[in-house]
Amino acid sequence: MRILLPLYGLLIVVFAVGFVYVFKAGLDHYVASNSLAEMQIDPPDGWTVRPYQLADGAVITGSDVDPAAAIGTTATILNSFDIPTGGLKEGAVKTFQRDNEMLALRLERGPHEPKRVSLADRLGYGTPEETLDPDTVFATVAGLPLIAHPRESIVEGMPAPRPVNYRYFTMTIGDKTIDEVMEVAVLTNSSDAALVAILDRVDIAFLNERLPTPDTRVMASAGVLTRDALPLSDVPPRPTPAYRALELLASGQSFDAPWGEALAQIRDGQITSFEELQTRYPRIDTLPYALLEVLEDGSQTSTARYYARILSNSGRAWSGHEFHVLSTIAEVGSTQADLNEYLAGQYDVAAEVLALAKRLPEGPAPGATPAQVVQSGVVPTGGLRNAATCVLENGVRRCTVGSN
Repeated sequence: MRILLPLYGLLIVVFAVGFVYVFKAGLDHYVASNSLAEMQIDPPDGWTVRPYQLADGAVITGSDVDPAAAIGTTATILNSFDIPTGGLKEGAVKTFQRDNEMLALRLERGPHEPKRVSLADRLGYGTPEETLDPDTVFATVAGLPLIAHPRESIVEGMPAPRPVNYRYFTMTIGDKTIDEVMEVAVLTNSSDAALVAILDRVDIAFLNERLPTPDTRVMASAGVLTRDALPLSDVPPRPTPAYRALELLASGQSFDAPWGEALAQIRDGQITSFEELQTRYPRIDTLPYALLEVLEDGSQTSTARYYARILSNSGRAWSGHEFHVLSTIAEVGSTQADLNEYLAGQYDVAAEVLALAKRLPEGPAPGATPAQVVQSGVVPTGGLRNAATCVLENGVRRCTVGSN
């Protein structure tokens, strides 16, 4: 008996060690198979993917990480991308790159935050819940809204936010008032087409299945549906007028009144288009051309209105018809439809005046409604891969497509 006791003890130790080993191996396998860091996302053609580094965020935003940054700043966003990776409760951050274009993708578990019910809510006098602004929805990803945040950042000591030249998007899988959620964030200096191509490769169903309470809104087969018409641009978007105004001011450029004041208002986001500028400052014939370029949106309409006002006040002897056409071109909101008879050649009008009229929009689309059917083409690599019939609903394009 005395001989058997040590043997029994040894067997118990061996069994315990074996049990721990098997348990740990199983746990490690479970963690690895469920860890966000282990989730594979194949990059689109021409792109590479790697673990995110702080330097990547600095390149995308042009700013450095500041641990003590105030809420709402670029540094706050960069801090949120600096997270540990590898475990069940942790997150994953990946960087996609193609030449100078970069996109940082953050996947992270978010906490359960039960809704606080105040006394006013119990009595029926509580404030209504905030509704989603459809203008902020860039696309839906597997049925969930992807929110585009304003291209601006708080700067300590400044009375108004300052414009930035990167884009920041967020999406939440799940409902934090019910249970834990999965938070998706994108920081990029790249194009719309690249953003869609990469998001189309994220396995939203995988993320949803790892939530204690999966999101019933998830429709993995829906893919990425954009609000804007297809095909999407494969070129990074231009800096906003506010950012271009900031750069112009930083270069030391100054203008006489009232245009210096107008430039500051553009920088602060108080004026966002040439039409708004013209409404506040009708004497656009004295507008410096550099200021016009700040507000140029890629169309020729602003330039047409600008030169129409200059020509009408140039002292040249215009006929009554020509002066009417120039005045109409310069009006906010005018279109070619307002000048049909002149463009049709019913009156003798100088060629340079007609050339300006042809730069106006043709006119509002007949019968356009908030729910407008659009026939789309094909998105570059990774987006909606087939022709689609789409309908705009509450600012979000919903499409019927082929097999995904």
